[in-house]
Amino acid sequence: MKRGAMALFLCFFGMTIFAQGVDMSYYTNEYTRADGTFIDRYEVLKTVQAANLTGIGEFYDTALKLLLLKTPDVKTKEDRDANDASARIICQGLGAEKYNQSAADLYQAVQIFDVAFDYNQGFVMQDALTALGQVGGKDFVSHIAQRLADINTRSVSDVESKRRIQRAV
Repeated sequence: MKRGAMALFLCFFGMTIFAQGVDMSYYTNEYTRADGTFIDRYEVLKTVQAANLTGIGEFYDTALKLLLLKTPDVKTKEDRDANDASARIICQGLGAEKYNQSAADLYQAVQIFDVAFDYNQGFVMQDALTALGQVGGKDFVSHIAQRLADINTRSVSDVESKRRIQRAV
């Protein structure tokens, strides 16, 4: 009887320990540092992605909010590449986590990384649209449909622009 009670106690103790979420405060602090560069933030995201952590939708949501805030500050090609790669990791992470609270920010990412701007390659827009579907962003379906209709009616003769648009769509 004592052994059974002790085993039951250990099972509940173990379930309690493993049921607690991952403490992302270190990564959040590193990502949101005031003196952090685009490359520094990208390195933090690569580390988080490589760790294959789950239950971290809130971290990705915070990261996306900061990324959207800092995107206008991009000055160099290296910063743009790091920012785009960061956005892709964040969008993929939010989609995998199915973190519905980030739907509005994901749609904002679709707008910021739209292929209509020559410097966007379409990868981020594609990942943001995919993540928006994965998180169940039903409020944005009509906006997405309108955006895709606009893209379909656009006449584009430049081969590279066509490739970027096809990638996003």
